[in-house]
Amino acid sequence: FKDEEITILIKNCRKILSHFKKSEQANRYLNQFQEPSGLPKHALIQDVETRWNSTYLKMERLFEQKVAINLYMAERGGIDVSTVEE
Repeated sequence: FKDEEITILIKNCRKILSHFKKSEQANRYLNQFQEPSGLPKHALIQDVETRWNSTYLKMERLFEQKVAINLYMAERGGIDVSTVEE
């Protein structure tokens, strides 16, 4: 991996998390997709710059909830991460 690729990945993850953080309705839909997918009803984790491991925990939780997030995006519309390329 190049540092630039990792930076883009982290920015895209932050954009996804920001969508769910700003919308209670989006969180309710995400919860609805967790149960039928056999996923635990865990909230998504926002990373904090002062906590070195929070980015790892954020990525781990996104990976855990990948199926529910994909179902949400398929039914409710995608979250545009195409503009995050820097």
